[in-house]
Amino acid sequence: MITTVPEELKQALIGRLETEDFKHAPLDNIIAVLSAGADVSLAERVFLKVCELRRVITSAPHERHEFEWVVERQLETLLRAFPANISVTGLSKCFSKAVDGVELDVLPAFSAAWPGQNPIFELSLMGTCERGFAPTLRMLSHFRFNRTTSQAS
Repeated sequence: MITTVPEELKQALIGRLETEDFKHAPLDNIIAVLSAGADVSLAERVFLKVCELRRVITSAPHERHEFEWVVERQLETLLRAFPANISVTGLSKCFSKAVDGVELDVLPAFSAAWPGQNPIFELSLMGTCERGFAPTLRMLSHFRFNRTTSQAS
């Protein structure tokens, strides 16, 4: 069992996840090491990188963006593997300022850990949210409901 991860190793591994396609290589070991050494700044970095990738994808919608989609999925997998309290605190730091549409679009990607599906995450969310995040979560719930119902029709 991993109890500590040196900062240099964390930076090297996250750098690889952000710049390499692991489609034909095992990813589980990297995820295990990074989740064992997870901290708030790493969670924030991962979320912001996913937002950055989504901005690249949406800025040129007619391009394929295969690499960006692969890296985004890798980073989403990593963030979902983090302990709930670390993920929530890292995300809430991002939402202490005004939220843009890309951030609202990226947030549902972490739905495997959202309220109603993971009670530990929900309790962590209620306990660690900063003032600006709770209204954002309510907006997101409304956004997700409207998006789902409009897609169904």
